[in-house]
Amino acid sequence: MRFAVAFFATSFFASAIAQERLILPREVEDLAKAHHCEPVSHDLESDDPTQLTPFDISNVPPKIMIAAWCTKGSAKPASAQTYTLLIWVQAPDNPLRTCPDEIQNVPRIGSPRLYAGPMVPHDFTFMDTGLRLTVRDSRIMFGVRNLVPGRQEFYACIVGRWAHYAPERK
Repeated sequence: MRFAVAFFATSFFASAIAQERLILPREVEDLAKAHHCEPVSHDLESDDPTQLTPFDISNVPPKIMIAAWCTKGSAKPASAQTYTLLIWVQAPDNPLRTCPDEIQNVPRIGSPRLYAGPMVPHDFTFMDTGLRLTVRDSRIMFGVRNLVPGRQEFYACIVGRWAHYAPERK
């Protein structure tokens, strides 16, 4: 009887641990390896099950695009951990190719989604300078939506630089 209880407990805990780690696509693992970082391979916290993965792959042949989170300092405690958003675009004419392929030192991650759509540039600040963009008319912007519960985040590639969504308070 003890053997049966021990076997059941061991198999229960093993399956619970296995569910915490995602099986990542080879493309995400290869991208992280090329950037010398560890891909985030655990489910994210979300009320929406479609927003649980720490990567996005748009595989519309022949143009593949990937956005994925990784970490370069896994020895740090979780509270001090920062993340890097990796962006890889195969098509040479895609506007995302003009920006660096990493966004570093992000403290909180969500589920990245590659996106192109109308947004107001004035709602963004450049990540390198913190300066707000001046254009107040809606434009088609290319980047990555970061789906985080309770927050709106967007990283846009603008003239070869990354800008972060930071709407002004009314």
